[in-house]
Amino acid sequence: MTSAPAIELHVYTDFDSTVVLTDTGDSILAHQMGHKELDRIDRLPETEPGRVSLRKAEDMKWDHLRLSVKEAADILVSPEDNVLLQQQGGVSAGATTASTAAATEGFNRIPFDDRQQHEGSSVEDEEEDKVVEALNDKYRVRLDPGFRQFHRFCQENRIPITIVSIGIQPLIEEMLNRYLGANHGIIVRANGLTTRPDGTWRILWRDSR
Repeated sequence: MTSAPAIELHVYTDFDSTVVLTDTGDSILAHQMGHKELDRIDRLPETEPGRVSLRKAEDMKWDHLRLSVKEAADILVSPEDNVLLQQQGGVSAGATTASTAAATEGFNRIPFDDRQQHEGSSVEDEEEDKVVEALNDKYRVRLDPGFRQFHRFCQENRIPITIVSIGIQPLIEEMLNRYLGANHGIIVRANGLTTRPDGTWRILWRDSR
């Protein structure tokens, strides 16, 4: 009697609201451009049909970003969830983000909707760092509580994981490095990213290639 052939497993999963609990794009866009402007652009395909397509509206939103992928991940991933920091011995919450505050011209780690109230405050001040960290907390993207255990199970049993997402591949990869460590082994299939001379983001849509 011959044995049945072994079944080769491969996990395919989305990223936003699956591996993580909320939407990465919505969080970083709302942080940098504000909820009001984000909602306005989201409605343009309905309020101005024929002039603004869904793809054009998406491009318009990402045009508002002027920061590096690492700066975006600084906003989205809490220091407490960043295993790379833990491997380095940990740093204070203020030191985690203050070092990137002036790294990219136009980047502001204070959420857009809170900037008027905090305009003129010194981001170098330790107390201000704590305030900014508290403001950013509502924009954090949390890893699903069970995913680390699931990921460990897949690694131990040599089951590959591939993320298929409409998100931004470099950002997803940077966030996975922080959640799971640089050797997580997860394959990411998502949209590419390049930056223009002025630092704004240009999404390389996979379905437009």
